[in-house]
Amino acid sequence: MSLQGKHRTLAQTVGVVVTMGALAWASVPFYNWFCKVTGFGGVTSVAQSGSDEILQETIIVRFDASLERDMPWEFKPLQREIELRIGETGLAFYEAYNPTNRVIAGTASFNVVPFQAGGHFTKISCFCFEQQVLQPGERALMPVTFFVSPEITRDRDAKFVNHITLSYTFHETDLPEEYAGRIANGDRVTVRPWTMQDREMQGTIFASDSRIDPVTRSLRLKARIADSGDSIRPGTSFQVELAFKGRPYPIVREVAVLWSRDGAYVWRVAENRIEKVFVKIIRRDRGRILVDGPLKTGDLIVVEGVQGLRAGQSVKPRPYEKS
Repeated sequence: MSLQGKHRTLAQTVGVVVTMGALAWASVPFYNWFCKVTGFGGVTSVAQSGSDEILQETIIVRFDASLERDMPWEFKPLQREIELRIGETGLAFYEAYNPTNRVIAGTASFNVVPFQAGGHFTKISCFCFEQQVLQPGERALMPVTFFVSPEITRDRDAKFVNHITLSYTFHETDLPEEYAGRIANGDRVTVRPWTMQDREMQGTIFASDSRIDPVTRSLRLKARIADSGDSIRPGTSFQVELAFKGRPYPIVREVAVLWSRDGAYVWRVAENRIEKVFVKIIRRDRGRILVDGPLKTGDLIVVEGVQGLRAGQSVKPRPYEKS
């Protein structure tokens, strides 16, 4: 990026080059957002069990909570911080409350700082792995089980970290029952036995109830599942994924999204000047974020040097080039 006159020095302090990425578009599969895939800042790990190694050194884990703009829940951690040995399994609780007179579904995204410690923060179980649904006036405890990997003491970039902050943000999402009318016989489902998470089976829906249960707000379906290995037994529990083609949303690179007290936003370039555009986070997927906001195909979004920009700043963009 080159800037003219008095802005030349400022450009160097924010990274010399501000590169741009054009918007792409994609459709959102229903209920397929798992925070165990990626975090907003530090990317955490996921494990099936605790660490085999526990050190004498301790580390402090702090907890924070926030809500996306217009999300009407109340949400808070029940403890501000926990000190535990590195490698020791910790258990923390968050509390969510729905003060409204309507059923609300939410999904939690997360952020771990400092970023260099994110890969050593390992979740065993987390409420953010699944969509949460609260009835009117319902209050729920939401646990997260975790440990900090001993590898952090051998990481030259993270070995001096003595505290980690884990933050969650709840976003309102569509209720699963709103999709009930789109389910039809012959639809495909993907199932994974909880005891064999590395095994994926395909099934086909052949029957469903005619109405949603008024108490559980659930819809019972029947599906035929191919079991070539004869591994399914009565009582087997599954993780089930049923995908729908949703509305299109613009995709931006994860590094382009910033946060303020008013919500998430990106910097867009219009007529060689920077403008702030507020967006709603829809889904994160391997370094990309699907957003909802006043963006259109071909918009230029700043992806480098974003922290030092201000609205109205003059820029001369150049295309983003992968290294």
